[in-house]
This record gives sequence, C-alpha cells and structure tokens, in this order.
Amino acid sequence: MFSTEFGEDYPSVASLSADVVSLLQSVPSVNEVKLVQFFLGPPGSGAPLHWHDAALNFLAFGEKEWFLAPPTSPAASYSNAPVLQWLDHPSVNPDDFVRCTQRPGDVVYVPHQWAHATLNSKVAIGKAHT
Repeated sequence: MFSTEFGEDYPSVASLSADVVSLLQSVPSVNEVKLVQFFLGPPGSGAPLHWHDAALNFLAFGEKEWFLAPPTSPAASYSNAPVLQWLDHPSVNPDDFVRCTQRPGDVVYVPHQWAHATLNSKVAIGKAHT
C-alpha cells in the first residue's frame, strides 16, 4: 500500500494486508531458486496435474491456460496423464479449479504444494523458477 490512509478508506482491503505480506514472503527470492526450467510446447501440450514447491512462471511467447487448486481441495490430485487426456477424464471438472489465461509478459505464481496443470492454447515459450 502506498498510503497510510489507504487502509482507513478501504478497510476490506486493509484487512487483506497481512495475507498479502504472508504471500509475498513465500515467493522465492533469487537466492532460493533451486531449479530453472525452460519450456517450449505446441498447442495442446502442457503439464499434467502436479504439485511442488512455490514457483514463478514466466511466459515470453504464446498463451497458456492454468488450472490451480489449493492443497486442501479434493481436486488437488496428481496425474501422469497428458493434460488433454486428464481434462477429458469424466472425474475431472474444470470448474473445480481456479483458472486463468497467461499471455506474453505475464507471471504466474503458484504457491507451495498447490496442484496445477497447464494447457498451451498456442505455442508457448517461457521459463519457470522453483
């Protein structure tokens, strides 16, 4: 927040400040990065549903759909199936996930142990830091 009065004028936002600080503290710093992965994939490719440590995901080119679920969600399982097969499975309901579209220049932060799958809707090029 850029103003001390902001919290007084918007109490509902101010109440989130502790949560925001906690979230920002969990983002890995450059010194904590364990693995950097480069990715390049055609439309229809992507990552199956999985989880790991917190990660920052940078998209340089293309477009990617994200499916995310917190560790406590019944949807947070682990899959070895290719993402299109996983999405087509009758037990998978895409509405059970937080969904977003990542475009060039966007950064997606995935918190520690959150389940997530990705589907490249266009050719996608980027990197991930875990």
